[in-house]
Amino acid sequence: RLLCEEIFGPVLTVHAYDEAQWSETLAIVDRTSPYALTGSVFARDRAAIREASSTLRNAAGNFYINDKP
Repeated sequence: RLLCEEIFGPVLTVHAYDEAQWSETLAIVDRTSPYALTGSVFARDRAAIREASSTLRNAAGNFYINDKP
């Protein structure tokens, strides 16, 4: 529910995923909600950061890499 609905207030949603399903997880995040509000990705792997930036470029109005929103 927290990944799909627009909820006002300070809400943090964390989605744990299997590392082998990184690309699939990005696709799920990209298509889950029509709101495109704020998103963050925390990663050390530069390839994962590039993939997240590319896949999620339109998934959030404000998108952060290794930074708090």
